[in-house]
Amino acid sequence: MPTDPGMDHRDTKATSPDPTTLMSSYAYPSIARPPRRTPRATGTLTLMLLVTVISCGRTPPGGDPIEQEVFIQTYVDLRVAALDTDSQRLAAADREAILARHSVTAFDLTYFADVHASDLEFMRDVWNEVELRMDRPPEVSR
Repeated sequence: MPTDPGMDHRDTKATSPDPTTLMSSYAYPSIARPPRRTPRATGTLTLMLLVTVISCGRTPPGGDPIEQEVFIQTYVDLRVAALDTDSQRLAAADREAILARHSVTAFDLTYFADVHASDLEFMRDVWNEVELRMDRPPEVSR
């Protein structure tokens, strides 16, 4: 390849990339381009964080949670009562009356959910049962 005798080979531009560019894009790929997160991956990360926060957020009082049946029936009664109001919100006195009828507190309901939050299949079954009972017509007492 003929070269111009007046040109020094050091004056020509190198065709290889700058070593600092190579280093930043290969050694530190997150600097060169951040990883793409799909909405599904972001949703999964958010769900995992939420479950962790819920399950680790409270110090258990040391006792066992209320029974599943008590939780379900209390929750159903609270929701049905709320749906019977114009605002679909239950007054504090009405809520306390329903809780007292089932001999539980608001903390008992929350503690039940906290204890079982990591067992997704169990909680799915609980909420499915709540939904089924809410769809049933009310029983008529004789």
